[in-house]
Amino acid sequence: MNNNKVIFSDMPRQLKLVTEDGIKFFSREDVAEMAFESGLDVILVDPVQKIYKLADYSKLQFQKQKQTKNQKKKPQQKTLKMGVSIQEADLSRKLQDAKKFLSEGSSVVFILKMHGRERNRINYHRESIIESIKTHFESDLNSLCTFTLTSDDRNFTFTLTPVK
Repeated sequence: MNNNKVIFSDMPRQLKLVTEDGIKFFSREDVAEMAFESGLDVILVDPVQKIYKLADYSKLQFQKQKQTKNQKKKPQQKTLKMGVSIQEADLSRKLQDAKKFLSEGSSVVFILKMHGRERNRINYHRESIIESIKTHFESDLNSLCTFTLTSDDRNFTFTLTPVK
């Protein structure tokens, strides 16, 4: 929707104006008089069909800015990377961050990277990290998020998706 404030001299002699009763034709002078009496602006709603309406231009601009601001706040996906030899304090910090991201509505992806000999004990490392995640979240894990696990040769990926 293209909302443009209209200058009186740019308007055609006959206007299609959106009113409470629908779209009606008015003369340019009548529309200017109605706008002046009501304290509103004449705004071009549809440039192709030349349809106008009376509205508060600054209010429309504010609503448009608010709408674009809300669109930017869409949930995101946060990625937290860690190695197998991560220390307990570092892991608990990452899990605190994950809890915060989940409460904000973002999904969290943990990537557990394994190098060299660490890949020999894949199941042990996977189970220890899963156990650490479950103990940190305690009973909140099922109420906060859903838990999925994928893997390839070198990495395990844990995805926590917030429950809505």
